Amino acid sequence: MTDCAQHTADRMVLFPGGSPWRGNWRSDIIRSNKSIAYVEFTSYAELGQTELHGWLDRKNINDRPSASISTTGANNHWNLDGFDAFELELCKSDGKVYTIALDDQSGVTWEAKFRHENIKGLTTAVNKVIRFRNLKPRGYNADAVAPPDMGNIRKFELSFPSMDGKQEGSFMISIASISAVRLPCECAATLDPKLDEPLKGLEYAWEKVKYRTSALAFKLHLKRPKPRLRKRRRSFWLRSGRRP
Repeated sequence: MTDCAQHTADRMVLFPGGSPWRGNWRSDIIRSNKSIAYVEFTSYAELGQTELHGWLDRKNINDRPSASISTTGANNHWNLDGFDAFELELCKSDGKVYTIALDDQSGVTWEAKFRHENIKGLTTAVNKVIRFRNLKPRGYNADAVAPPDMGNIRKFELSFPSMDGKQEGSFMISIASISAVRLPCECAATLDPKLDEPLKGLEYAWEKVKYRTSALAFKLHLKRPKPRLRKRRRSFWLRSGRRP
């Protein structure tokens, strides 16, 4: 589901693409020999984009529900009072489902899913808007917890969820910016069938085949033998014209 992107106003950029993001972002995945899972950012200053990419290998890391990266540190603080929504400028993407979340001092995480298919080229940004009132508390019933204190946000998070095992393997999405905006209209949200209805049947089976194939290719790439030292020494003597 995506909210109206035509009537946004008073934009405050939280995280600009192509430059380091405030908040000391860190992954929750520790790389090990048992798993190839990871999640990280790569910034492209010339494009003004920051790419979120990684690999979700949930079977080898305790069947984890997502690969996430978030701000860290006790001194982080953002005041979103008076704003109504997130505005995400998204570019190149794999069309998979992602999650954006925030925390206040209560410790409750409020999140919403989003998705983008790159249909306008690699560098053309498309805006996705998510109203704060559509954020849902993670692990709680919405009626059982108080709404987030938008004037005292302490943490942001981006993640690639497994969607109950329906998403695995590689993921990638390029972000031109994440902003807080005012949205004074009451336009109806636009539903995304692929976001609001999880994969099933043949679509799900095909995703599993792609995951297993790409995982095997990735592991074989990691196991390629390194060049032998003897060959490198021999080529040095041949280039120099000297004898050993």
